[in-house]
Amino acid sequence: MINDAAECLVNGKKLVTLILRKQFRIKILSVSEMRLLTSERLMTNSLYRIEMVSGNNEKIKPTAEVVSSFLRETQSVNDAAVPIYEVNIKFIQMDEHENKFLKNLISELKNRAKNLKKN
Repeated sequence: MINDAAECLVNGKKLVTLILRKQFRIKILSVSEMRLLTSERLMTNSLYRIEMVSGNNEKIKPTAEVVSSFLRETQSVNDAAVPIYEVNIKFIQMDEHENKFLKNLISELKNRAKNLKKN
């Protein structure tokens, strides 16, 4: 079974919509894997279809498998304890177009991060 996932925040700023259901923060993104923080527990070995959108509205929907997921900490939000999980996923069954898209997206995000640091 393939699940849908969430909306992406990079360094606290909404840069790209990656998934449609939950919110998370990307820690590491490469053409083969992603490490993220989320308040949703994702089960190891589960599969997710992740919709990724570039700055020019090009989209891909690669399949990703959860490699590991563990409770990293809890944060207090509005007097409630919110769990924060660190999740590692790997992209599987990616074609050339998806690989090229990810390389371009990573480059785009690096450029945006550089511009944010300048301001």
